[in-house]
Amino acid sequence: MANLLANNILSTLARKGNFPTDSSSFLSLDHLSADHLSPDHLSQALRLPRGAISEIVGRPSSGRTALLHAILAESLSRGEICAFIDCADSFDPATARNNGVALERLLWVRCGQKPDHASSERALKAADWILHGGGFGVVVLDLCDASPETLRRIPLPWWYRFRRALESTTSILAIAGSHSIAGSCATCVIEMERRGVRWSGSAQVPVLDGIDFRAASRKPVRASSPLHAVLAG
Repeated sequence: MANLLANNILSTLARKGNFPTDSSSFLSLDHLSADHLSPDHLSQALRLPRGAISEIVGRPSSGRTALLHAILAESLSRGEICAFIDCADSFDPATARNNGVALERLLWVRCGQKPDHASSERALKAADWILHGGGFGVVVLDLCDASPETLRRIPLPWWYRFRRALESTTSILAIAGSHSIAGSCATCVIEMERRGVRWSGSAQVPVLDGIDFRAASRKPVRASSPLHAVLAG
């Protein structure tokens, strides 16, 4: 019964969006104009291949969330339907909306408040339903808060199953975490790093302008690109 209900929900959502038809086989961010990111040469270094798994990795506060929001905003701006699978109930809709994410076309799957093995298992099953249901531009699997032990316990066949589900489609599975976990099943791995904080004002009244990040493509290996996160007013 639960599987039938999930399939009906996914089918209804997918019909409301435009299935991606980009002939370049990449989700390019070169037209990104969101206030929270300034993409310096982003399209050359960080294009996400369609029909494949991409990983966004890095430490906490390294810019993973900002980049995920930018990817979702770009896909949603094309009229596509996207999904965000939230392993630890960490997704903040208000911040996402401020970063250009159209929430009315985003499926938010909440898998639990604790990033334990049970919530990770629910997240993987949700990703499986969504990918096999089809019709989504970008599917984010957020495992950022899962412990290394929990991530190590994820069976390798999951990633092969996801890769097969994506083949011959134009959907993207973006896995966010502390480190790469999909192995050879991932076509693209982007590592995020916080480089510094920018201030203005005076010594007596400092004003935080934003945070600088670096995004480096680790698979395939390309030159890194600077990203500037600007605080919304």
